Amino acid sequence: MWTTHPNYGQNYRLVRAALRLRTFTVAELQSLTGAFENTIYAFIHKLTRDDPGFLEAKELTSEGRGRPPKQYFLTEAGVDHLIRLDFELAARFGEGETSAFAPIREEPTIRSGIIKVILADKMGIFRTGVAKVLGVEDDLRMVAQAENAEKMMTALAKFHATVMIFGADVYPRLPAVVETARKYQTKLIAIAETEQESHYCLTSGIQGVIYRNVSEESLIKCVRTVAKGETWVQGSQENKEAAENDLVGMRVRDRLTAKELKIIALIVQGYTNKEIATQLGTTQQVIKNYLRNVYDKIGVSDRLELALFTIHHRILNEAAAATTQGPAVQPPASVMP
Repeated sequence: MWTTHPNYGQNYRLVRAALRLRTFTVAELQSLTGAFENTIYAFIHKLTRDDPGFLEAKELTSEGRGRPPKQYFLTEAGVDHLIRLDFELAARFGEGETSAFAPIREEPTIRSGIIKVILADKMGIFRTGVAKVLGVEDDLRMVAQAENAEKMMTALAKFHATVMIFGADVYPRLPAVVETARKYQTKLIAIAETEQESHYCLTSGIQGVIYRNVSEESLIKCVRTVAKGETWVQGSQENKEAAENDLVGMRVRDRLTAKELKIIALIVQGYTNKEIATQLGTTQQVIKNYLRNVYDKIGVSDRLELALFTIHHRILNEAAAATTQGPAVQPPASVMP
C-alpha cells in the first residue's frame, strides 16, 4: 500500500511532482524532487503495477551510449488515481506523522485561518470533482476523504476538521454524526438529493446543505460561510436553473446510444476503462473508442468532465443509471473491501 510503505513520504513527493508535470522523464522527476533514480523507477513500477493503463511511455532519441531515456505520460485514469493517492498521503502529513519530507509541502503545518475539510461520499467521481474545486483555494485544505460512514466517522475523530461535507447514505446515523461533529467542533454540510432531505438536515442540526448540481462558486461560498458558524443552503433559484439546464441533458441523452449511456453510468460510479471492458465483455481499446465518441457528442475533454456533466444534468444521469439496473455488477476495485 502506498500510505503504509516505509517510504510513503517519498511517494508523496513523487505523486505531487508527477501531477504537476503530467509528462515527465526520470531526470525531470529527480530534478524536481531530489529522489534517487532507483526510487523513481520503483515509483513508476508501483504505478504501472496498480494499472498498466495509468502511464504511457515512449523512448526519446539519445546521442549517447546505453539505453535511451523514456518520457512518461499520465493518462486520464492515471491522473485520477494519483489525485486519490495525493489526498491519502496528504492526510498523513496533515497529522504531522513524519517530518522528514515536510519541505516538499508548501505548508508543512496547517496555518491558522485555514479551513480544514473532510469530504465523505460514496460517489468517488463526485469527491474528485469537489476536491479539485476546493484544492485551488488558498484558505481551504482537504485533509481526508471517505467513501463510507465508518471511514467518515474515523476521519471526523482523527482530523478535527473545520467542516465536513457528507453524502446522504449516512442519514440513518445522522444524530450520531451531529453529536460527534459537535464534540470536535466540526461544522456539517450535507449533500441532499431532494428538498425533503434538505429540510430534514436543517432540522437535525446541519449548518449547510448543497445538491450535487451545486456550482463551483456556491460550493466555495457554502464552505466558507458554514466555517464561520453561519447557515448556508443552496438556493431554490439555482435549483430552478439546474432544472432548466436539464433541457441540455435531455438533448445529450437523445444523442447517445444505450451502450454509451451504460459506459457513462459506470464512469460516474468510479470504474476504470479496464473494469468497464470486463463488465461489458470487450477490450479497453473499444471502451476508449466509445469514450472519444461520447466526448465529441457532449463537448467534454476527459472522464472527470464527463462524470461531472452527467451528475449536473439529472435527466442524463437517470437515463445512464437506468442502463445498469438488473443483474448486479461487480463494484469498482476502489470500493471493494
